[in-house]
Amino acid sequence: MVESFDQAQNPPEKPLVAPKRRSRKDVHFTSGWKRRVTLDDLYKAGVVDETTLEQIEAGKIEESSIENSLKLYLVGEEPIAGLIMSDTGEKVSIYDAWKTKSLIRKGNAISLLEAQAATGRVIDPCTAQRMSVQEASDKGLIDKQFETVLLRAERAVYGYKTKLSAETLSLFEAMKRGLVVENHGIRLLEAQIATGGIVDPNANHRLPVEVAYERGLFDKRLNDILQDPSDDTKGFFDPTTQENLSYLELMKRCVIDKDTGLRLLPFRVKKKTDPRPPKIVFHSESKRPVTLQDVVDAELIDAETAERFDTRRMLSYEVKDMIKQLRVYVDGKPPIAGVLNKSTGEKMSIQEASRAGLIRKGTAFELLEAQAACGKIIDVQSGKTVTIETALKTGVIDREYEDVVSKAGQAVTGYRDPFKHEALSLCEAMGRHQVVERHGIRLLEAQLATGGIIDLKSPVRISAAVALKRGLIDRNLASQLDQRETSSYVHPVTGENLNYSVLMERCTTFDDMLLLPVETGTVTPNVLPFEPKPSGRKIREKSPSPSKPVVKAKRKKKSSMRGSRPSSPTSRRVVIVDPNSGNELTVQEALKFKLIDEQTAAQLMAEEGDFEEDEDGNDTLLVPGTSKDSK
Repeated sequence: MVESFDQAQNPPEKPLVAPKRRSRKDVHFTSGWKRRVTLDDLYKAGVVDETTLEQIEAGKIEESSIENSLKLYLVGEEPIAGLIMSDTGEKVSIYDAWKTKSLIRKGNAISLLEAQAATGRVIDPCTAQRMSVQEASDKGLIDKQFETVLLRAERAVYGYKTKLSAETLSLFEAMKRGLVVENHGIRLLEAQIATGGIVDPNANHRLPVEVAYERGLFDKRLNDILQDPSDDTKGFFDPTTQENLSYLELMKRCVIDKDTGLRLLPFRVKKKTDPRPPKIVFHSESKRPVTLQDVVDAELIDAETAERFDTRRMLSYEVKDMIKQLRVYVDGKPPIAGVLNKSTGEKMSIQEASRAGLIRKGTAFELLEAQAACGKIIDVQSGKTVTIETALKTGVIDREYEDVVSKAGQAVTGYRDPFKHEALSLCEAMGRHQVVERHGIRLLEAQLATGGIIDLKSPVRISAAVALKRGLIDRNLASQLDQRETSSYVHPVTGENLNYSVLMERCTTFDDMLLLPVETGTVTPNVLPFEPKPSGRKIREKSPSPSKPVVKAKRKKKSSMRGSRPSSPTSRRVVIVDPNSGNELTVQEALKFKLIDEQTAAQLMAEEGDFEEDEDGNDTLLVPGTSKDSK
């Protein structure tokens, strides 16, 4: 067919092709920690409105045109990247501020770097590079110890996984399941909220607090805590002013670096004006010198008293009285030494009282731990304080208590850092999760009741308030310890949960030793909550919390070759029911999965073995080499 002239000169216009409609699940962005975030997830979170969603799906606007407005939820505001020296303007990384320049304490450095990791990236303030914890370690910006600690904090962004489930848990869910200690989790959540919002690890972006609350990423109680920066959320420390602050308050004290846009915390170096060597007040029992500065830093004397001593204006009897009062904060008071049998007036060691049935084995473990954590193992017969080694050699402590007591003794000598040769104090070990918080609090109670918390960097014991100022414990724990609100010990007669200091007040002084009065036959059945009962029922009568492991005692009859025997041997095995899966685990498996701590494991394993049940239903433990009547 031949086209007409008009058709050849003016061909018909091609119809406009409508843009291809895109799916909201296919349109995606990249988070600050390099994870894929879909448009659908942002819409469900209320971050993108319906009009914008429709325009992007219809192809009318590109995602790049709204990416900048989504930065707060995809990346967030800058966390505290490092320090800036107020006098020179030098930028210092947080790790170098501790490691190479000794400007801040190690705990301070870890908490600030944890905040970075929990918000998505570790930052080098000198180069403005942002990287994962692993990348920072590979580049030598942090050491292996910091890498281990920060990888745990980084899970607040990527999510937590357990060996028993494939699901990814948020930080709050991990806190509920006991995978993250609450005080530590609050600090990480606080950093996330201050920099833009709580991270949903399944959606890979931040959420407004209100949306996170609606999604069940935390509960009302925790929401109230996070909304009140004057209460439990002051988990950060200003190294210049020595103040405990919330992360938001610390951010407000920062300056924005004009070259990189990073947030830097100003730091002023304290100038030393006194060139004189420190004045020694006295020496401790272990011959360690105690200086005037040590005493002042522990807030044991006021400035006026320190000045009078320093200028030799104190009278000799005043000096003697002051030293006498200070010694208790250096050498400590004796802890509970043993038990007084009220029926016979006999003084007994803790393990003798346990063997005689005056106190339960779990109580004996705790009381001996308290002695070790105070550095004073007491031989009740001689009244002398001995070392753990001597106590084991002389039989003051049996070998079955050796492991528990030796570990508690590290609260005095220090816990070994797995990456370095330095020793950690009890508080520092708790902060590194080397000591379970509940167990650590029990040891801290004993230390405070006998003179104060032991800080390895000082010869002087300190109060909970001073430990807070030094960044060793958080405000919540300091308040509980100061008010004696923690009750980690059980009275063997009444079954009351008591603070160690209260338990000491219930004691009697006998031959200059503190002895706990106990009468034969008055031991409460409620002392050991995990002690298996002969019936094989659950230990607690109440329904257990779904988040706590349930301990059961399983009993199995053994066949007897002698039919005339009035009783038959029974094998008792303790199992722990996992609260998440419902699986029954051995004590060793429960310890491996961190459902119980080491002390509880030791107590439970002590309850396993072969027993013989008589006609009255009473159990007799069959111990090799002993008679049938041994209890």
